[in-house]
This record gives sequence, C-alpha cells and structure tokens, in this order.
Amino acid sequence: MRSFILLLAFFNISQIKAQVCFASSVIPFSPGYEPNSVVVADFTGDGKTDLAVAIGHYYGNFNNRIAMLYGNGSGGFSTPNYITLVNQPLCMIGKDFNQDGKMDLAMISTNNAISVMLGLGTGSFSAATNFSITSVPFSLISDDFNGDGIWDLATANNASNTISVLQGIGNGNFGPAVNMPGAIHQVKIISSDFNNDSKIDLATANVNPNSVSVYLGSGTGNFGSAITYSLSTVPSSYPTSLSTSDFDSDGDIDIAVTIYDAGVSMLIGNSTGNFTAGGNYLANVIPKVIINDDFNNDGKTDLAVGNSSTDDISILTGYGNGTFNAPVNKLVGDEPLALASSDFNNDGKMDIVCANSFNYNLSIWLNAALPIVTVTSGIDTLCEGDFVQLNAIGASTYTWSTSQNGNTILITPSVTTTYTIIGTDVNACIDTTNYTQIVTDC
Repeated sequence: MRSFILLLAFFNISQIKAQVCFASSVIPFSPGYEPNSVVVADFTGDGKTDLAVAIGHYYGNFNNRIAMLYGNGSGGFSTPNYITLVNQPLCMIGKDFNQDGKMDLAMISTNNAISVMLGLGTGSFSAATNFSITSVPFSLISDDFNGDGIWDLATANNASNTISVLQGIGNGNFGPAVNMPGAIHQVKIISSDFNNDSKIDLATANVNPNSVSVYLGSGTGNFGSAITYSLSTVPSSYPTSLSTSDFDSDGDIDIAVTIYDAGVSMLIGNSTGNFTAGGNYLANVIPKVIINDDFNNDGKTDLAVGNSSTDDISILTGYGNGTFNAPVNKLVGDEPLALASSDFNNDGKMDIVCANSFNYNLSIWLNAALPIVTVTSGIDTLCEGDFVQLNAIGASTYTWSTSQNGNTILITPSVTTTYTIIGTDVNACIDTTNYTQIVTDC
C-alpha cells in the first residue's frame, strides 16, 4: 500500500466559513422615488415587522413621501403605500414620542425643521408637526438625554457647525432647540453611554477635519466640549457614517466608522469615554452607511456596510475582540444609502433591508442557511490505475481542485489524493469541503 497523499487544493478558504448567506428580493417604488432612510418597526400592532421609508432626494425637493410597507411575518412585505408630505423627508427615525405604545416618526425636513408624525397604530400617522432648528441639519438621533424617561432629539447641523438638542415633553411635542458648538461639516450623529455613567453622550462624524468628536453628557440635556479623534490620513478621505456597539466584549462602547475611500476604522472605547485607534478594515468602494448586528448567530457583533460606488454591501463578521474577518461583498442596487436590520421572517436570524436610491427600490435580504456540500465516491478504496466517479450534492454549482466543474467528475489517481470542492447555491453562498480518495496496490 502506498503511503503518499496528494493534496489538490488551490483556493484560499480561510474566510469562507465566516460568511453569512442571504436570499435576496427587490421591492420597487414608483419611478423617480428615491429612498434615503428606512425605519423598521411594528407600525400596525399585529406583531409583524413593517417598514417606513423616506422618499426624497438629498439635492432636490420633489417626490416628498413616506412609503409604508406592511410585513406578513414570513419575510414578505406589501406593495408601498405612499403618504404625501409638504417637505422632503431625510434621515427618518422611529420612537414612541408620545408614550401611547404606538410607533411614531421623526425626520429632518427641508424647511430647516424636524417633522414629527405621531403613529395611530394602524400604519397611518397624524399630520406632521414641525420644530425649527438651525440651518441645514444633516443627521438626526433620538435618545433620553436628560434622564426623564422621555425621548429627546438631536441634530448635527452642517452649515452652522452646531448641534441642536430638543427635549421631549412626552406628548409628542418638544421644547425649543438649544444649540451647542459642533464640528465643521458634520455628516452623522449618534448617541450612547460612552463613559459608563448611565448618562447619554453624543458623537459626530466630521468631514473637515477628518475626525470623530465625542460630547459627554451631563444627564441634564447638556453636553461637554468636544473630544476629537483624528482618522485616516488617506488623501480625500473622510468619515461618512458611524455605528456603536461593544465590539471587543469588554463592557465599553466602541465606534465603527466608515471612511470614504478607506474602508472601516475602529475606535475602541474605555470606561472614561476616551477612545484609542483600533484596526482598519477594507469594505468596498466609497462606503457610506454602516450598521451592526449578529448576522451569523455566533453571539458576536458583525458589520454591514453599504458601498455607493460598487453598489454592494460588505458583511464583516466579528471575532468578538474588536477585530473582523475580511468582507464578503454582495450586490444590491444603485447607490445604497440606508441599511436596517431585524428578523423579518421570525426565524431567529437577523435580516437586512437596503434602500437603493438611484434604482428606486429596496433590497430585502433574508438570512438563509449556508449550503452544505458532501462528496461520495463510487468506490471507497480504489485500485491504482482504475478510475472512479466522485459525486457532490448540497449546492447548485461545483468547482473542483482538478479545475473541473459539475456535480460529478471522473478521476484516476495513482496515489491517495485529497480533492477540494467549492459548492455555490442559488443565493451565491459558498461551502467548501474536502474528499480523500484512498488508492491501494491491488
């Protein structure tokens, strides 16, 4: 019996097992209806996840609408039901602002205001109430900034380089905007408790300079001066979006930052509200939006990044220590501007919705099972010089390390040989397995 083993493998599969598989579908809007933000919630009170989508172009005040899509609990959604607005809705978010158990909406309006629409619990809303803010707000967040159990609002204002804070009253109304100094050209604002004092803090992504600024909250609705962290020095790069979570599992909140032309940069937090530079990770070309969730159900936080130039989403699965696998890129539509995640079909796995602005549609990604490829041989132990057929099942297409394709191949190995097989399913998801054909002298 020969003792030689030949390994035929030509793929680098170190990252393949880290992938997440999604089955995709598309929901179209009317021509010219450009989605720019998505809110995921149960707007009808039936226990099923619905979608509210802000329709309107950042650079023009037309087709001003909200599209409501009602979920069926199995991953499907109704055709869009449109609510016509006077002003263009941008950066829409959802909270129960009047504490009636029904989801409401707030959005930046093109008349330099925040528009709030109170939910009726049927998927419909009251007429918008507008709250004036400083000129050219660019990003909106809601949290309880003063610890009274009522949702407040904050905007990052691009032209005036300020942050506006509006304290909620609890009935859906808000006090007047209180402005504080911000950074230059802020494009995103987020909130979290960065220093573990049970008080909500703020952070902004700033184009000029290329940085993230953190404002520690006092718990009264006021915030301290900016603590600013410089980012990548790549020419023409700047932050485009932020996402917060405890990515390294140490109990402190960290920040993931998408950088124009430079991927994702990590800021690792400590219990004092300070941050140190973490790793830098590739996404694809011109990442503009980022969210986090546990997409592969391993208890560790992953990232999803929307890339506007390559029109795809990069999934970076996390190790739970603040580092991530290389991205798996999957195409969506033209100019993905907004991402959100939830379990749309109640299977215990996180799904994704992506707003594709220039295609006038939504991509719905349902978290699907990865293919499992198995290989069998017509003869378990082959005599040297004989041939045998190998059979693969579990995927749609197969590529073998012999450079052959198809679910069956004929082999004539002279020694015991290990073959690598990559199977790809209908969702373009991959599984890789090895099969060793034993060869003996007969």
